Amino acid sequence: MLCRAAVAAAPGEGPAAAPVSSAAGDLIRRGEYVARVGNCTGCHTAPGSAPLAGGLELHTPLGNLYSTNITPDRQAGIGNYSFEQFDRSMRRGVAADGHNLYPAMPYPSYAKVSESDMRALYAYLMQGVAPSKLPNRASRIKWPLNMRWGLALWNRLFLQETPFKPDPSKDAVWNRGAYLAQGLGHCGACHTPRGIGFQERAMTQDGPNGDLYLAGETVEAWRAPSLRGLWTVPDTVRILKTGLNRFSTASGSMVEVIHNSTQYFTDADLAAIATYMKSLPPGRDELPMPPPPPPAPAPANSPVIPAGLTTTPGGQGYAQYCADCHGEAGTGMPGVFPPLARNPSVSSRDPASLVHITLAGGKTAQTAAKPEVYTMPSFADLSDQEIAEILSFVRKTWGNDAGAISPAQVKKARAKLKPAPIRRIPKLIARAKDFLLGRQ
Repeated sequence: MLCRAAVAAAPGEGPAAAPVSSAAGDLIRRGEYVARVGNCTGCHTAPGSAPLAGGLELHTPLGNLYSTNITPDRQAGIGNYSFEQFDRSMRRGVAADGHNLYPAMPYPSYAKVSESDMRALYAYLMQGVAPSKLPNRASRIKWPLNMRWGLALWNRLFLQETPFKPDPSKDAVWNRGAYLAQGLGHCGACHTPRGIGFQERAMTQDGPNGDLYLAGETVEAWRAPSLRGLWTVPDTVRILKTGLNRFSTASGSMVEVIHNSTQYFTDADLAAIATYMKSLPPGRDELPMPPPPPPAPAPANSPVIPAGLTTTPGGQGYAQYCADCHGEAGTGMPGVFPPLARNPSVSSRDPASLVHITLAGGKTAQTAAKPEVYTMPSFADLSDQEIAEILSFVRKTWGNDAGAISPAQVKKARAKLKPAPIRRIPKLIARAKDFLLGRQ
């Protein structure tokens, strides 16, 4: 699994089975919650496919993988797994037949999951999910990285099979938040810098690299920000529950995480995660958290027009393309369009997310607490120069103090969003031309 969202099959979607005892039913329901927190379906359910039947294409630095079928089907899924085999695959990345799993499946984080939660998850997958016969697809990893024996060496170098240990100096709320973030929630899979072996450089806030844990990383052309003391506890709870808060709106794969996973967490668990993250001091080379954005002006009031809004190319572009939604004062529209004033995604040292969403567009997460979905259109039709000027203006206005963005940065980001060219096409065209001209 990559750092994506989890939606377990609804209770009514499970296979027909003999009635279970009250205790067994409670265990299955607990396992369903564990599956949501662990983000199982976000990777193991392809669009339009059966829940947890796999087949989702996952893009990694090594090549593309397809998630596996983890329904209880005995041929295509994990129906023949014993609990011990299931536990080994979850904690050590070793399948029942002995082959190693790629660490796109975040088993280094799941190694911290308690045995009771693991048994609940196993009960749910075996008894609460409908079996699917969808066959697994082979990965598209090139030689020699497709030789899985090398993953055993990776595990020896980087896998820490250390269960979560509560910190006796902290209270129960902090420890619950640490357990969820480090283990089931595997927040570090996206938000912790990676090393030369694509390993997370820290798995907890302790140790020699502890100040890198949750200190931010760029993933799939999106910037996953540092989570260390990022927001107040209520602000973090709100964005995990609804997809937005007074500082920012979720973007990239985090939209899926919120839509499919974190919106279903209990309020107590959300508060615990937020409490844990708020306790972490700034990480290595981390920029300070900007102050809260100014309140949005009442519709009848005239917003403060920043210098350069109509006199600089970037300001003129902002006024033309952005101000209708985000406001001339950069305050956005509460609950609808995010503020750009003092927005961490805007002022981030790495502007990947800002450039990405400008080029590709995006939409807000859909949650029970906030069912409305708002979209941002793509501005890919603007030139690299125009986008660079507008975003540089935004990063230096309304209290933002970040570096300018160059047209070269926009060009590089644009290239990553384009599908790879099929290099055989020119040869095919040349052959067709030769044929038409009678040269063959």
